[in-house]
Amino acid sequence: GTGAPNTLAAAAAPTASTPATAATAESPSVPAPALTAPESPQAGDPWEVPVDATTTLRFRWCPPGTFTMGRTQAEFEHLANFEHTDDWERDRESVTLSQGFWMAETELTRKELASLRGTATTTATEADTLPVTGITHTEALQVASAFSARLASIGYEARIPTEAEWEYACRAGSTGMFSFGDLLQ
Repeated sequence: GTGAPNTLAAAAAPTASTPATAATAESPSVPAPALTAPESPQAGDPWEVPVDATTTLRFRWCPPGTFTMGRTQAEFEHLANFEHTDDWERDRESVTLSQGFWMAETELTRKELASLRGTATTTATEADTLPVTGITHTEALQVASAFSARLASIGYEARIPTEAEWEYACRAGSTGMFSFGDLLQ
């Protein structure tokens, strides 16, 4: 294996003494399916985490590792043609993540947020598939706390990913400016 799963970077960390499988608490209206934590995941392995009977969050395993975080001067100059960049992004440094983590495959959608908050409805709309926007940092922490309550039965804790975890996951093992190459067209 690549190390013990330790975070769902919309995210979770196991405790030392919890079982790998447990039933989740039931909501008043819809029982949540049982949770099972993967054992010995490999880079990129998926993990589907049921939130309730109709919503599942998908995560990918990011193993421990070292990568170069930040941008080179050439990358900074190239990107300045496309977006605002800050000087602090110029500093490159080697970063080691000593423990692996689970990172959500996509940003949290409006439907997923409603399910985590217990406010999901049976009426689906196209907007349900859009990413959540316009919430505060405090609200994001509250969502992570609510997700932690669902994960507690298998010894995991949800949290917001660190900047290093986010960049490590986005780079997906690549050494270029982006996971898909070096140039924006």
